[in-house]
Amino acid sequence: MKKSRVFWYQKLIVLFLVSIILNLVCPIQIIHAAVLDTEILTNVTTENNSQTTPEQRWQVEEQRQVDFTIEGSQRLDIDVKVLAGRKRAVLVYPSELIGKVQASTEARGEIAALLKLTDVAMLSEVLKAIEALLNIEIDLGLVRVDLTDFRQQVQLLKQIENLGTQSFTAPIEATDTHAIVDIDNTLGILLSDLTTNRLMNVLRAAKAIKVEVRVPIVGDLLATTLKTAIKLVIDLLDPLLASLTDPGKLGQLQAQLADAAVLGSADITIPTTINRPVGMTEELDSPFVATVTKEAVVNLDLLTQSSNKSFVYFAPEIFELSTDFPDNLDFGTHPVQMIEEENWSALTGENYTTGQLIVTDTRLLEKNWQLSVTQEGDWVNLGKTLPGELQLTLDPPKSTFIDGILEIPQNNQIHLQANQSQPIASLTNAQSMGELTIEVAHFNLYIPENTKKYTGAYQTTLVWKLSDVPIGP
Repeated sequence: MKKSRVFWYQKLIVLFLVSIILNLVCPIQIIHAAVLDTEILTNVTTENNSQTTPEQRWQVEEQRQVDFTIEGSQRLDIDVKVLAGRKRAVLVYPSELIGKVQASTEARGEIAALLKLTDVAMLSEVLKAIEALLNIEIDLGLVRVDLTDFRQQVQLLKQIENLGTQSFTAPIEATDTHAIVDIDNTLGILLSDLTTNRLMNVLRAAKAIKVEVRVPIVGDLLATTLKTAIKLVIDLLDPLLASLTDPGKLGQLQAQLADAAVLGSADITIPTTINRPVGMTEELDSPFVATVTKEAVVNLDLLTQSSNKSFVYFAPEIFELSTDFPDNLDFGTHPVQMIEEENWSALTGENYTTGQLIVTDTRLLEKNWQLSVTQEGDWVNLGKTLPGELQLTLDPPKSTFIDGILEIPQNNQIHLQANQSQPIASLTNAQSMGELTIEVAHFNLYIPENTKKYTGAYQTTLVWKLSDVPIGP
């Protein structure tokens, strides 16, 4: 508490305000190892670009655009192909932010995959026919045939089995609790587009193959074998490619390709908009689970146990009053007289002593508060009172609140009477966050005429009060 004293020595009055009471009413990057059986990446890096850390927290903005990125490589300790379900990137929101996170409509990233085309049921017969054709031993002395282009196109087809890094965008399925990117859907589209185009080139090359007999009879037999094998490739490819104009058949191929594919690596970004929680009085560390799984149904309860987490760090909301006053207000030394009224100014050197009050309010709610001061009791010295009146002169306030109604005392003057609360400022109907600064430009102690003064030290207590609801007239 800051208290006020009055000193009287040898018929000289020395006044000091020695204390005043203040009363207030009111991208991190983490690397993990996969730990859940359904998680299919290892060396996972999860990060976000919220630009928050435990030391640098989200302060006052109501909303931020935050991207979550999941990066990792394929686990080698499990056979991913035996897991049932679809491969998905999943972002699970912390419970305290449910309803506060809105995922974007589209994710982006890069993926690489490995697969065996022979594991794709819709392609198995065609691939067997292609392999049979390529395994025919050809004696160019008996027939004239050029399979160079056909072999090249088949080789390009097989290169799909080691799918290099591919950039992609994909739709996000979002709820109030999580966001999902269906990797199988993305893989299926990428792989089916490549596969279809390369199968078409294989078909074109097969149809362009010409077989000519050089040696009758023996050459005829080899030529017939080649033509039969070529025809089988064409007869299988033509209807297969034609069927892919049917969305259902195309979807079936995409699903089979995706299911056969094993992720070699993934780097997936899920953009979100996060709304800051309201009413926080303490620091908040919010863990987002960001991982890649393969399962029939996403098990959110299980995923919360994953170590693949990315944190957003929030600072508490601020509603506080801070003050900057000297420890003592020196009202000077004056000759004793009891007849005339007196006004004594607090001085620092030759200048008026000043003070400062700052109200900071970053709460995400409508602001309605009042700042007031109360002199609790008279100026007292061993049971004797001094009927002095402390008068404060305020400079015009400085406010960063952009809305609401700010009110201050008329003429910027405050006259303190014992046990009476005096308003200093009030703010109502404000939605914005901000800061109000009030400078006390002058402290004056008024002593009425005909006042009895007694030797000794007088003191009183001032209480500054910030009330969350404005005080009525």
